[in-house]
Amino acid sequence: MDCEEIDNPQDTPQPAGGWVSAHYRKSKCVLVPEGHDGVASPPSLNSKLHSKRTRPPPLPRQDYKVVLRSHEGLNLSQWKPHHVAQGIALACNNHPRCAENRPLVRTILTKNVAVISPPHTETADILRKLAHIKLAGKDHAVFAYVAAPDNSVKGVIHGIEPGTQPSELQAHLRARNHRILYARMLGQTQTVVITFEGARVPHYVYYYGAETRCFPERSTRQVCTICLRVGHRADVCPNPETNRCPQCGQASPREDHDCKPTCAICKATTLRRARHAQHDYESTHTAKAQPTTGTRNCLLEFCDAAGRQSFHL
Repeated sequence: MDCEEIDNPQDTPQPAGGWVSAHYRKSKCVLVPEGHDGVASPPSLNSKLHSKRTRPPPLPRQDYKVVLRSHEGLNLSQWKPHHVAQGIALACNNHPRCAENRPLVRTILTKNVAVISPPHTETADILRKLAHIKLAGKDHAVFAYVAAPDNSVKGVIHGIEPGTQPSELQAHLRARNHRILYARMLGQTQTVVITFEGARVPHYVYYYGAETRCFPERSTRQVCTICLRVGHRADVCPNPETNRCPQCGQASPREDHDCKPTCAICKATTLRRARHAQHDYESTHTAKAQPTTGTRNCLLEFCDAAGRQSFHL
């Protein structure tokens, strides 16, 4: 690297009395790489504009948030956002309330979901009952639910039969000194996600009167067991026809292929303690349970080959 001063030679001061006045400006000193013609090109305007990813503006804080999850291989990335919004409007049968105050619709392609922001309770109640949306004249199965409000926390219980309807859960779940806002099954697992009002998660809830241990929900990075991509679960996979080995991730594997278990998140080839891998968890606020005296919970978390977490208490 040579340092050349870009200046007009005619502006160079003339010697006076055997002395030469040295004029040096750091801003005019340009680092020129070897083999360059001596002229440094200014930084590209596009590089400045795209240096930071532009985030979408936040949805209205006072609105409800209805999450629409796709099923049966519906890939929202293959549709333009306004087409998805039109399909949602048609699914509402152009209800007067929806037509009068059309809610905002935002698609999150990494999770293959759409978030709807209705301002009224009646509109939110209509949207949460959607079971199909029509795109290009074809009905696609979806599942909708209302996201938790700001002044709420989530807890989880285990050992509940998969496929239990939210209406049954809410009818038979109760907690002392805590109000249950919503309850739903977590995909096809035996885990129930319960939304409580306030900032505390109770240690126990009662399902059909039976005392059941409740734990604070800890958000994890979702990994699909079909396509092994991070961001969505298998029940909403946009590519259900993908053929990959769930252990090593090899595409179209043979029965006798060399299978080395690989973590779908960090690509590590050894099973390890997940507490050493912070990338397994999202950087979101975790709800705190009520403080206890004289007890200590030991939580061990392991990352299996497909990136799923198992918990042992």
